[in-house]
Amino acid sequence: MPARVSTRPDISNAIYWDRELRPEWEADEEEDVDPTGSSQEEDVLASFLPPIVSDLSAVAERDSEAEAEYEEQDRDLAVVFEEKLHHSFRILGFDVEELGQGSGRQPDGIATAVRNDYAIIYDAKVRGDGYSIATDDRAIREYIETHARQLRDQGVRRIYFAIVSSTFTNPDHSTLRELRETTAVESIVFLSAELLEELMVLRLREPYLNLDDIRAVFGTRDGIFRREELNNVLPDWRDITVDEFL
Repeated sequence: MPARVSTRPDISNAIYWDRELRPEWEADEEEDVDPTGSSQEEDVLASFLPPIVSDLSAVAERDSEAEAEYEEQDRDLAVVFEEKLHHSFRILGFDVEELGQGSGRQPDGIATAVRNDYAIIYDAKVRGDGYSIATDDRAIREYIETHARQLRDQGVRRIYFAIVSSTFTNPDHSTLRELRETTAVESIVFLSAELLEELMVLRLREPYLNLDDIRAVFGTRDGIFRREELNNVLPDWRDITVDEFL
């Protein structure tokens, strides 16, 4: 049998050609590089996120362009954000029950991981200046009490509550602790739409990530979920950080 001939370009030769053999006038025209890596990260998000959720964070923060676009379609931005949030949880692998608009005093949805024995009651908040829990603790308590029994009857043992918005002010942790201690939820998490986008990219790029891994976002502790905590979603054997991954 004849030996197979590789058609893959030699990487070292390609680097040499690029760095050493380019004309001088071309070599002087270096591309601008953002030292923060933000443009590269945006490119990754744009290339992996489906169009239906690609503007999730823009809608969450009431971006002027996003607001104008949906105004032309005669669509309320809060409703648009709810719909995108339903799709986002489905992309992560959850079974989603849509509630929210038109269903009375309800959270916006429930994302259930049946095989993983947990569920997330979630609420969407469009905010240009960030979300503050303020007096919403009464509504949150009502949401939990309304749906916790239903979830228990379905055999779900662990229940979490999540608020998704643009950004957050520092929550009153005594309020969160009281809600957790006097209701059926094990944690109350504030998750930014931007981090939810990154979480979806992790899930889409690496199918081995499952809902047990994603539980680390919602079931670790109360309060604002921080970007560095996304590293907890990646299994230890991957030996890589989110920054390297994205």
